[in-house]
Formats: sequence, structure tokens, C-alpha cells
Amino acid sequence: MTAPSVPLRRGWRAVFEYARSPVMASVAQISAGNLAVLAIQVATGFLMARWVAPYDMGVWNTVSIVLVYAPFLTLGVFSGLNRELPYLVGRGLGEEARGMAEAAYGWAVALAAVTCPAVLVVTAWFFARGQAKLAWAALALGVTAFFWWFSAYLGTTYRTHHEFGRLARNNTIVALVGVVLMLLVRQYGFHGMLVRAALLGFLAVAALHFRRPIPVRPRWGTARLVSLVKVGVPIYILGQLSALQGSLDRVFLMQSTHALGLYTLALQAGTAASLVPNSFSTVVYPRMAQRYGETQRAGGLWVLAAKASLAASALGAAVGIAGWVATRYVVEWFLPNYVSGIRAAQWASFLGLAMGLYVFNNIFNIIKRQDLYLIGWSVGIAGYWAAWKLLTRAPGADLTVAAAQAMLVSTFLFSLVSVGTSWWACAAHDRRAARVG
Repeated sequence: MTAPSVPLRRGWRAVFEYARSPVMASVAQISAGNLAVLAIQVATGFLMARWVAPYDMGVWNTVSIVLVYAPFLTLGVFSGLNRELPYLVGRGLGEEARGMAEAAYGWAVALAAVTCPAVLVVTAWFFARGQAKLAWAALALGVTAFFWWFSAYLGTTYRTHHEFGRLARNNTIVALVGVVLMLLVRQYGFHGMLVRAALLGFLAVAALHFRRPIPVRPRWGTARLVSLVKVGVPIYILGQLSALQGSLDRVFLMQSTHALGLYTLALQAGTAASLVPNSFSTVVYPRMAQRYGETQRAGGLWVLAAKASLAASALGAAVGIAGWVATRYVVEWFLPNYVSGIRAAQWASFLGLAMGLYVFNNIFNIIKRQDLYLIGWSVGIAGYWAAWKLLTRAPGADLTVAAAQAMLVSTFLFSLVSVGTSWWACAAHDRRAARVG
């Protein structure tokens, strides 16, 4: 088995064909949907801060920390389902795929069932201590968590180009309904905010459940759950490692509260810029898993990742240029107090370009070689530390700019190493398969 390669002889014709492919249509739909949701969330966040007292917001933010750790309770089941569904379909094992979906659905029901008594006990405990606001906040959070388990399951079942478009529309509709529900916050303040959060949790599940791609009933299946855990835990761990690397800029800026505040603009710019590469990964991942199920060969996965990465990088560069130009005008006009954070935000606008090669990381999950992911991750961590030390050495260095630039260096190094390690993994995988075959 020779090393996988991208056929380049078709040149620009291949580029134009890919631009008209269903992949690009799905990426456009998901990116547009996510961008709309992000804009709506930012706008409602400003209104929330206006209509809810800081102390009350602090109460809600305190109890909401639970949602950060709640995904650990899934034991990676939904991450495993996200990989196994398209893989099994690709192998022609449709009934087994449905069985896996039934088991994951059953796990969501079990988690929801455990959530109910736990929330009631916590709520009663706060009421007994005379902390009514914490009690109501805990109850609202419990309702939100109850529905979140089902949202996490249902979200993994959307995996085709047609379903991605419907998923993007569903998310946008729920976000728009959330704007209407802001009337509750305006009228009732803190308690209106809690009711709104609970209603949005229900509406998110209802939107995902309507015309769901896999209409199965929940069923307990220990063997299938164990299989999903085995597949999903390594995938979930990689997600957490990626999140850790993505938080390095904030960790290094903790030495200056003022700098960290100014860096808010860079965080927003980076979030917006990362929508493009993240959308490519969302769309291409199930396609790669299905292809692997069909062929049991990894070389084709590398080719798919290469095509998607070229498109993601090109769009990431375009977004970066647009962000660099527009940021100054937007900030000077709307947020004059954050002018000192403009340059950092401009650099962060190119995060999508640096993440353009992240599509290759999906290969590690599909062929179950998550150990190789750690190579790129370690290089990225070391790259951030070295870049930060170098960029902050000069007297009077802008810490926010250094943080943004170091993140670009770290992300690009991580991406570049992942390209090489995934290429080697695909070639080694197919050589072994050829010997066994």
C-alpha cells in the first residue's frame, strides 16, 4: 500500500467541482446557522445583563457550572454513537446501527431519570436553608439538564447532507424563539430568565425530535452500551484535550485581569473564525466514518480530509482578512472602551486559517489511533509556551497580542503535525490490512 496522496492533475477543475459539492452546501448551511445562533446569543446576552441584576446573574452563573461537568456522566456514549452510526451504515449493518441508537437513547433516558430526584433534593436543600434564589436556579438548571441528555443523543443522529441543513435550521429557529422569550426576562427579571432557560431546553429537544433521522425507541442494552463507551471515551478525552489547548491564552493572561478583559474581543473573533473549520469537521466526519465502514481502508480518508482542509483553509484566510479589516471600524464605533484590544482581535480572526487542517484529526478517531493525536497536541502545547516566552520578552509587549499570536502558532503547529501523523497512520493501516487480506 503506497502512501495516500491527493490527485492534483485536475487542478482548478477539481477545486470548482468540490466547491459545488454537497459537502460545501452543508458547510455553508451549518456555518450560517451557527453564525446566526452566535449573533443571537451575543445580542440576548447584552439584554440579559441589562435586565437582570449582577448578583442574580452571579447566582445563575454559579449553578450553571454544573453543566460544564455534566457531560462527563455520558461516559462517552454519545461520542461513540457519533462515530459508530455512519461506520455501521457504511458496512451495511443498518440493524446494528439502529440497535446502537436504541441503546444510546436508553442511556439518555436513564440519565434523565437520575437527574429528576437529584434536582429535587438539591432544590429542597436550598429552600430549607432559606436560599430561595439558589433553589429556583437549581430547579431551572435541573430542567435544562433533563432535556440536555436528549439533545446530546438526538444531535448525534444527524449525519447526512440533508439532515445537516435541517439541523442548522432547527438551531436557528430555537435561537429566534429565544429572542421572543426575552420578553419573560424583561417582565420578570431573574425568574423570567430561569423560565426562559427551561423552555429553551424543551424547545431544543422538540426541534431535534421532530422528523428525527432515526425514529427508534429507547432500549437498554448493556453489551451495546459497553461498546459505545469503549469507542466514545477516547474520543471524549481528545475533545477535552483540545479544549484545554484552546484555553491556554486565557490561562497565560490570568496574570493581568485588565488584559484578560480586553481579550474578550479576541475570544469573540476567534469563536466566529473557528465556525468555518468546525463546520467542515462536522460535515466530513460522518462521511469519512461511512467510507471507512464501506472500504476498511484509510487512504481514502486522508484524501477526503485533504480536500476539505484546502477548502477550509481558503475560507479561513478570507474570514481572517475580513475580520482584520472590519474589527477596527466595529470596535471604534460600538465598543470604544475596548479599542486597546483591537490588534489581538485582528490576529484572532485568522484562527480559522490555523484550524483549517483540523479535519485530519478526525482520522485518529475513525481508525482508533487516538494515541497519535497526543503527538500534535504536545507540540501545540510546547509551541504556545515557546511563542509566549518569545513574544513577551520585549519591554512593553502587549500581552493580549502575544496571547493571540501564540495561539495561532500553537494551533498551526498542532495542525501541521496532525497532517503528517495521520498520513503515516493511514499508510501503516492499509499496509497491515493488505498483509492480513
